[in-house]
Amino acid sequence: MKNTDRNIGIDTLRVIACFMIVGIHSTPGFMNNGTIHDYINAILKSIYHVGLPVFFIISGYYALQARVKNIAQWYTKRVTRLLVPFIIISFIHFLYFKNTSLSTSLILEYLKLSITGIMNISIHFWFVYVIIAIYIAMPFISIVVSKLSANASVITLLAIISMQTLNSNTYLTGYFGFNLSADTNIGIFVWPLYFVLGGLYYKSETIIKKYNYNLILLVSFLVTALMTMSTPNIKGIDFHQFDVNGSMILYSSSLFLIFLNMKTKVSPKTASAIGKLSGLTYLIYLSHVMVLKFLYNNFPETTTYLQGHNLHIFITITAFIITAMIAFIVSPTINAISKKIENSVYKLYHLPIANQ
Repeated sequence: MKNTDRNIGIDTLRVIACFMIVGIHSTPGFMNNGTIHDYINAILKSIYHVGLPVFFIISGYYALQARVKNIAQWYTKRVTRLLVPFIIISFIHFLYFKNTSLSTSLILEYLKLSITGIMNISIHFWFVYVIIAIYIAMPFISIVVSKLSANASVITLLAIISMQTLNSNTYLTGYFGFNLSADTNIGIFVWPLYFVLGGLYYKSETIIKKYNYNLILLVSFLVTALMTMSTPNIKGIDFHQFDVNGSMILYSSSLFLIFLNMKTKVSPKTASAIGKLSGLTYLIYLSHVMVLKFLYNNFPETTTYLQGHNLHIFITITAFIITAMIAFIVSPTINAISKKIENSVYKLYHLPIANQ
């Protein structure tokens, strides 16, 4: 499959992953209070947290198969289309949460916060900074991955998953005599790992597409859910089950591979609608926290009732639909601004115009 081809399975998965991320921020974490609601939330959290790893795997799958002919052009296209929506949405987010009128001092405060920390404006904006860092290193990552054969890619995949499973369970492995240092956990650097996994899945696609991943998906999800219910405040073990753990790598990878190989046929109109919604997921990600706050602030009785009856799923659905509608309305304008800035850079540095 060429980089420019649409894959209805991956488009669908991107939409589902985006919905899951909204669910992460609208569902309470596991509190170990013994209630059925608490266990339901633990299961939901375990389902939802696969969203971000999947996003990075998809990004790596497409980015690391791309044929980069002009590196300056590639950076201009990628960074512009990443930064322009981020700057616009994050500034609106900043103003909304500040709940004050626009002023020069406020703009300077926004600029300072944006430059000095990846979560200063909002905790979920770290994603943009990490993706930019990955893009900076992408040409070097691409060179390494491109040299691997399909068999070597499979071996590398197995090695990464095995090492990260041990590395992310340092507390647990210590009980069995493996005295690994807890300081070896790679934390935020796991995200480039997911990105690389996406590229390795592309390189090994001729081999891995032969297998069924439903059982791996089920088992890795159950392990993730069980780890969620075995948090440090219960047994003194830190499993790092979300994002970092080997079980999450298997969970997100198997989900990605299932959708990658999806054979379901849909009508052209359905495929087009899913593709368009998939194209809005970045704007939905950037904007959804604002929408959640709007719902909580303006509909306190309804949201409090839903929270009190553990019906957070309806908050998640509502926030996702509203944010998708907003993204659909503003995307033409934001895309036009991005394209104009992008073309200006091409002209300024005499670069060839990139394809859409």
